Amino acid sequence: MRRLDLISSLIIVGLAGFALIWLIPNHVPTRHDPGDLPPNLMPLLSAGALGLAGLLLGISAWRKKEKDFDAAKMNEAAETMGFGLTELKNLGVILAASGVYWLIMKYAGFEVASAILIAAGMWFGGLRKIWLMAALAIVVPVLVSKIAWYTLNIKLP
Repeated sequence: MRRLDLISSLIIVGLAGFALIWLIPNHVPTRHDPGDLPPNLMPLLSAGALGLAGLLLGISAWRKKEKDFDAAKMNEAAETMGFGLTELKNLGVILAASGVYWLIMKYAGFEVASAILIAAGMWFGGLRKIWLMAALAIVVPVLVSKIAWYTLNIKLP
């Protein structure tokens, strides 16, 4: 497990470095109007966060000793983390919900699509308090829309 974490860390840090050093500077424009955020800011922050997470994974794996990993527990955990029929059904539900969300957002807008998705997610998640579902389904999309408009000056569809 330690070796896998170290290899994963190297791959993640390498990809983040590739994005920070070559991909973003060469393919994302930097020209912007005064007072606006530069277009390359969010990709740089995302790649930097990814690199930091990979670095922290590598440091934590490097500091652990091999004897700290219990092989029996790791094998049992690996068996329970498999991809079976239940995971396939969940993936299908998520893909179907994403497609429906995309269609509703395309024709009805962000607030309506997000309200329906939030209400449906809470219903299928087991929450049956209608007043709470309605309140969150109305408040959260409107709040996100207003935050996007007033902080980033972006009008959501």
